Amino acid sequence: MGSLQGVSSEGVEKKLSRKADQARQARARHKQFVAELQEQAEMLHKRCRELEAEDRAAAVCEGLQQALSPSQCAALEQWLRASQGEDHMLRRYTLPPLPPMP
Repeated sequence: MGSLQGVSSEGVEKKLSRKADQARQARARHKQFVAELQEQAEMLHKRCRELEAEDRAAAVCEGLQQALSPSQCAALEQWLRASQGEDHMLRRYTLPPLPPMP
């Protein structure tokens, strides 16, 4: 701070009060910014976990299709369609989709 000669104590108090208010506002903005970053980080971590789970599910589905005979695959798909509907896990996690059953 510069020299305070010739400045009333009232003026100094106002200046200090404004400075304190600005510091409080800056801390509040920083706190909000950090909270938003933490929220974004948590959302990204969640999305990573979802993608990892999808990758594991795709690997399991692919392994199943390779291990099962065509008739076993057809039976599995029929069971999945009955229990999970048309958007069952083999359709979601494998490319290309299984051919339609005859």
